[in-house]
Order: sequence, then structure tokens, then C-alpha cells
Amino acid sequence: MGTNAKIRIDLNDVSFLIPVRVDSEERKANLETLLTLFHRDYITKVVIIEADKKQKIFWKKNTDNVKVEYVYDCDTVFHRTKYINQLLRMAQTPYAAVWDTDAIAPPKQVEEAVEYLRQSKTVMTYPYDGRFYAADKMTSNLFRQTLSYNTLITHIGTMGLMHGYHSPGGAFLVKIKEYLEAGGENENFYGWGQEDNERLKRLEFLGLPVVRANGPLFHLWHPRGQNSWFANREIEIQNRKEILKICRMRKQPTK
Repeated sequence: MGTNAKIRIDLNDVSFLIPVRVDSEERKANLETLLTLFHRDYITKVVIIEADKKQKIFWKKNTDNVKVEYVYDCDTVFHRTKYINQLLRMAQTPYAAVWDTDAIAPPKQVEEAVEYLRQSKTVMTYPYDGRFYAADKMTSNLFRQTLSYNTLITHIGTMGLMHGYHSPGGAFLVKIKEYLEAGGENENFYGWGQEDNERLKRLEFLGLPVVRANGPLFHLWHPRGQNSWFANREIEIQNRKEILKICRMRKQPTK
């Protein structure tokens, strides 16, 4: 008997980890879209930490593979690196995919990034080649309706790159044990800014392999709230000082 059901990719050894603070309806819609795609395209686990003064995420669908942990947090600044470390320690799989609520990658790229972790000494992979495209409001709305990756791919000519051709943000995958041994997330980065660059630079300086999958990543539109920019001048200076400190690191010579 024929079937139109899509074969899901087996990522039982991967946990998708999502730290989130819902600051707009679009952000919430992007997260719901992401969870729907993860369930449709993969056999996997998803763990979410929502840190806010009030809980806004109540995910009742497919709760067997989606866990939402709410943390009361009245800080106006979302300390993302701290919550990623908590998620990494909560995960019960050897590999983790740390994901922004607004990032979209075609499944074949995610599968490629996971295979790099499974079959090599690579500690971190990206599910894209460095091109992180910003979809506009109209294209993002259309994608949320169609849930077709072709919607984004066919509109790529209208999109700008968010961080040039070598973006380190949006989504990354790691071997959890090895990544935590390398320091995990640097919690000296408080709020938005530079933590994605630091993560990549630190692993490179430590001599830990980082590779990329082929193809682009997409960013769904949402209003730019407080935690999409430096929270204030003091935090901006602090985060920039931290990335400069890391950039002064050098791999120690082998004896």
C-alpha cells in the first residue's frame, strides 16, 4: 500500500536545545514553527528553557519528545550563555544542536552536520556554510504557512546576509562531553553580542576541529527587541573586552 508519509531522519542521539525568551508574537510563532518542523523531519528530542518573568510557552503537542523547562527570571537581560550551559547539562544524548528560535536549516544539512560529529574527531559543526540569510516579514509569514524549505530557497535572491559569508551564529552542533571539557559556553558574555564569535575562536585556538555543512541558514523575521542588541553601553564594552581576551589566546605548543 502506498503512502505519502515522509521518512523522518533518525537523530535519536541528538538533543535540540533552545534557550528562549518570548518578546513578540512573531518570536513565539517562529518557535512553534521550529517545533513542528523538528517533529515532522526528525526522530529526536527537544529541550527548551524559557527564562522570563511569566511563562508564555505551553507546548502540548507531542510532549513525549519535547520538554519545556520554565525558569523564573526577572532580569531584563537574557543571559543566553548561562541557559545554554544548563541545557547542555540537562541533555541525555551524546550530541546537541543548540538552536535559535528563528533559525531554519534544511534537514539534509542538519543530517550532514550530525554525521561529521558521529564519524570524526570534530567537536563542533555548523548546519550551514556560513551564509545566514535574513528573510523579510512577508517571506517569513509565507514560510510559516507552507512549512516548505523551497519557500525560503526560492526567495534567497531577495535576502541579505546577516553577518557576511562566515556567520558563526544561529545554530551549532557539538559533542556535549568534549565541548563542556573545552569550557562550554562562556558565561562572561552577558546578553547579546560576540558570544558566537568567541565560541568559534576559542575552539580554533584550542585546536579542536570545527566543520561546516553545505548550504545556507535562514533567519525568520521578528521585531528586534532588547535582547537582539547590546542591552547598554556598559555591557557592550564588557562583551567586546571578553572577545578581545579570547582572541589573545594561543594554542600551547606540543611538548
